[in-house]
Amino acid sequence: MKKTEGQLMHASEKSSLSIPCAVRKEHGITSRAAIVALIALIPGCGAKPDGVSQNEEPTATTSEAWSIVWSNYWPLQWVGGSGGQTDAPFHCPPNAVAVGVYGTTTYQHYSDPNNYIGSFGVLCETLNSDGTLATTATKTFGGGPWIGFYYQSQCPQGDVMVGLQGNSGTYVDSIAPMCEPLAYIYSGRYISPGAGAGGYGGSQFFRQCGEGWVVTNGVVRSGSWVDGLQLTCDYISPN
Repeated sequence: MKKTEGQLMHASEKSSLSIPCAVRKEHGITSRAAIVALIALIPGCGAKPDGVSQNEEPTATTSEAWSIVWSNYWPLQWVGGSGGQTDAPFHCPPNAVAVGVYGTTTYQHYSDPNNYIGSFGVLCETLNSDGTLATTATKTFGGGPWIGFYYQSQCPQGDVMVGLQGNSGTYVDSIAPMCEPLAYIYSGRYISPGAGAGGYGGSQFFRQCGEGWVVTNGVVRSGSWVDGLQLTCDYISPN
């Protein structure tokens, strides 16, 4: 059956909702190729350099090996409210970085009232010695009750998760990963949103790592669903 925009289904089907892409970075850092507000409303609207069309994806290749500098971390600003209980911190496996999100929502459709993020986790891939990412992602659960409808949104192969965007208020209403090719992690110029999950309530937020940083871990507060969450970025360096 064909799904409408934002519809979520049981089992392993992905959400088709796209949340507008970020036009700024966390702590007021602005992309060198900032996009205008109208274009920011178009899914997949990561800024492109001169000479590259909006729909043209650059070829991201690298032969450098990367290592995570665990002592150099960057907690992003809290998203959502302060209710619920703090779940145990979650972390990608050793030498792995986040490449997407998964979990459940309280309702099935984007238009359903009181549709919140019920549970939250990250998809992680290992950094290979040849500078590429593993092709199989592992799931690292963050917290929240496993209720409602499953969602999963993974960045394109070769991309890493450099932030989170969506809507929040007292609770976390909706989320989408912010993705960037690993080969361009220091440029900040190819960031685009993955598919989103959740509802339309709350206010829009953007939480983004700095150039050279990737999401690796975080913490969730939850009760009946996800009240709030915080992601942390770690710095990666070519060996």
